[in-house]
Amino acid sequence: MSPSHPKAVLWDLDGELFDSSELLFMAWREAVGAAGGSDGHADHDAVFGMRNDDLVR
Repeated sequence: MSPSHPKAVLWDLDGELFDSSELLFMAWREAVGAAGGSDGHADHDAVFGMRNDDLVR
C-alpha cells in the first residue's frame, strides 16, 4: 500500500463516538432564534434526529 492511501477510514455515526446533541442544540437555538422561532430544548428534542430536508420544511 502506498503512503498516499489511507490505512483506515473512520466515520462517526453521530452519537457512536461523540455525542454532538448539545452542540447541535446550540447551533439550532441560534439559527431558529434568529429567525424568530422557538429556541427551547423541548422544541429541539421534538425534531432531533430528523433528516435536514424534512426538518427545514
